[in-house]
Amino acid sequence: LANVPGVAGFAGAGDHINIYGVIKPGSDPKNPQGASHLILQNTEVLNVNGTTLAAAQGQPGGTGLVYLLAVTAAEAERLIYLSTFEQLYFSLVSKDAPAVGATPGSSIADALRQF
Repeated sequence: LANVPGVAGFAGAGDHINIYGVIKPGSDPKNPQGASHLILQNTEVLNVNGTTLAAAQGQPGGTGLVYLLAVTAAEAERLIYLSTFEQLYFSLVSKDAPAVGATPGSSIADALRQF
């Protein structure tokens, strides 16, 4: 995957990320105003920019990075669709973090909700 916002060049080989999909307004009749959803959890980063990076965080640069991820064929299909027609975001996951489970997603109806 190329040009995915969210980790600003800090993800390297051996890191794990959560992947979020953003559905643009008008793309989904169930969410006419658009929505974001956690689509893959704890996905391993195998390589960034075609070279194996050290496990240390803070790799420079953030734009133009290419990420090689360890995913199944079905997960790859989802990523291909979302990266082609919608948008993806990454977040870093701490080394021993458990899966967060299903999340409700977020749309304009609750995006600015105060906790």
